[in-house]
Amino acid sequence: MSVNLSTHTSQITRRLLLIFLMLCTCLLNTAALAKQYVGKPMSLNFQDIEVRAVLQLIGDFTETNIVVSDEVSGNITLRLNNVPWDQALDIILRTKGLSYERSGNIIYVVPNRIVAANKQAAYEVENIEKELAPLEQQLLKVKYARAEHLKTVIEKARGKEGKVPGSGGLLSARGSISVDSRTNTLIINDVPSGIAKVRDLVSRLDVAVSQVLIDVRVVAASSDFTHELGIRWGGAAIGTSGSTRFGVSGSAKGAASALNGGLSAPSLSDRLGVNLGASNANGLLGLQILGTDFLLDLELSALEDTGRGEVISSPRVITQDGNRATIKSGTEIPYTVRDGAGTATVLFKSANLALDVTPKIAPNNMIDMILKVDKDTVGAITQTLDGVVPSINTNGITTQVLVENGETIVLGGVFEQTKTKAISKVPVLGDLPIIGRAFRHDKNTIQKSELLIFVTPKIVDSRYTTRNK
Repeated sequence: MSVNLSTHTSQITRRLLLIFLMLCTCLLNTAALAKQYVGKPMSLNFQDIEVRAVLQLIGDFTETNIVVSDEVSGNITLRLNNVPWDQALDIILRTKGLSYERSGNIIYVVPNRIVAANKQAAYEVENIEKELAPLEQQLLKVKYARAEHLKTVIEKARGKEGKVPGSGGLLSARGSISVDSRTNTLIINDVPSGIAKVRDLVSRLDVAVSQVLIDVRVVAASSDFTHELGIRWGGAAIGTSGSTRFGVSGSAKGAASALNGGLSAPSLSDRLGVNLGASNANGLLGLQILGTDFLLDLELSALEDTGRGEVISSPRVITQDGNRATIKSGTEIPYTVRDGAGTATVLFKSANLALDVTPKIAPNNMIDMILKVDKDTVGAITQTLDGVVPSINTNGITTQVLVENGETIVLGGVFEQTKTKAISKVPVLGDLPIIGRAFRHDKNTIQKSELLIFVTPKIVDSRYTTRNK
């Protein structure tokens, strides 16, 4: 297979030329979007014409005085059809590496290198004037900010040799700054222009910063419910005369006392065959049946206990916009540990209610906060080989939220529910339907706890009053 290299090279050349034209079009369109041209349209079609002559034609067309530097020379070929004259001027100047400055009805055209050289010369003259100018001293009393902080900001913005004008330098190369911490004052030594720049910056930075009051509420609620049902019963075979009698009382012991006074029979504790009564029962019912040759004792016991509790903790702190604040209240719990030699050392564990927050006032009356809230309580005491060690029940949250001024939101919560069912029974008999109830003791316990954390931020003005939304 043969390949025509000439044809292949020609195709590549055409493609590269097409890409180049597309890039040029894009650049021209971008430049046109970046700057809006409003000049009167004009057309220019010249082959190898002097640049000075084209500039003169534009001046005649627009009735504008154009002054061209002696350094401007060379020819240009251009074809522009119905193009705003100010855009045509920009195209010519960019093509030939020129710049212009307009003053009223006069346009000055010079090469770019002359502009750069003039700027550098002006900067050098400015430096020479600073070197020759006498230094002055200015004391700036800082009212709201920290003088040390402003000193750091000013030193970072210090001007350096070789910078072009307008680069943002504050102090000159000969300037210095120091701080009197006792009076929170800046001491500036520099030329007048440097002192003026520093004074202007300090006036803009030394302003009162808004403050934020953060109110946090930690609500811990708990409830307990216990239901317990038990039974005790038994009997004995005895010999007695008379008819069958019944005794009812608040307990089996009371019922027995009512019926068998003077009767020779085993004690109540010895007669019980099933002893599964409720502990600390709130309700008891005793029944005794005395027959001609038997004695039967029965006691039903029941307990229902309900408990509720609520603990509200409300730490509050106020801080400046953007500054971190911490508040903590709690207990240090001591405990003892021993080393290998048996030496006792007292250590401490902390159980604290703590708030750590950094607020930042955002636009539209919003407050952005980074929060860390901890709510610790003392838990169970654990026995170890070295002694007793307390445990700490911890609850906390770390988050970042955006809240409207004065609004309250729930940061988070934890809900716990524990259900316990305990059964004590006589094997086999306690599992029988219906009658198994007489051989069983049931205890049901439900424990619930819930933790909710609320936060309310408020912007505070300089008079320590909260700002309305």
